[in-house]
Amino acid sequence: EIRAAPIIDLQKHSFHTMLSRSIAALVGCTSAFMAAPRSRVSPAVLRMNGGVFNAMEAPLVPRDVLFGNPEYAAPSINPDGSMLAYLRPVDGVLNAWVRSVAGGDDRVVTKDSYRGIRQFFWAEDSKTLLYLQDDGGDENFHLFAIDATTPGAEARDLTPCPGAKAQNIITNKRFPGELLVAINERDKAQFDMYRCDLATGKLTLDTENPGGVVGWGSEDESFEVREGIVVNPD
Repeated sequence: EIRAAPIIDLQKHSFHTMLSRSIAALVGCTSAFMAAPRSRVSPAVLRMNGGVFNAMEAPLVPRDVLFGNPEYAAPSINPDGSMLAYLRPVDGVLNAWVRSVAGGDDRVVTKDSYRGIRQFFWAEDSKTLLYLQDDGGDENFHLFAIDATTPGAEARDLTPCPGAKAQNIITNKRFPGELLVAINERDKAQFDMYRCDLATGKLTLDTENPGGVVGWGSEDESFEVREGIVVNPD
């Protein structure tokens, strides 16, 4: 039986008396807990040797469970609701797949055979699939676009800037033919905001980083860059 510790009147007891009673109550609770019945654990999962857990005899979680590719991942429906995109391995490498909402016509749209694709999303035109990919692990991710409605379409690099990285992509349903993307082409330590025409791939410098801006935001109605995020020096 576990009994609650008695209420102590701070005005009538000294510190030492309070401490002694607290320790006694704690010991009583601990003893009761140790004497309480425990649920059994299968020896195949947990083995107790003299009351000590032996980690060496616990089964190992297979590496492919922890680090392997999922069978399917990251489902995403395009803005007009007609197509579903998702990630699925091809020869052990994650690629982007698409299918109609009705299903039964699944096909792979990207052709990555090395690093795999982890980040993708739809453009607001409902037919262009956008994804980020670097070159052999250099972590300078570029933004690619591919027409998901045309079988056999080739991906286009929308940010073909050697040694530069693309991030902070912004789309807007009122401007389905363009997007905003931050690129550090001018200065590797600063990301400027560019406006990209999806049809032609043309990049136009929209907002130059004045220094220290680590993130950008846009106004919804006009799709103009109106927000810059700066980290405090401290």
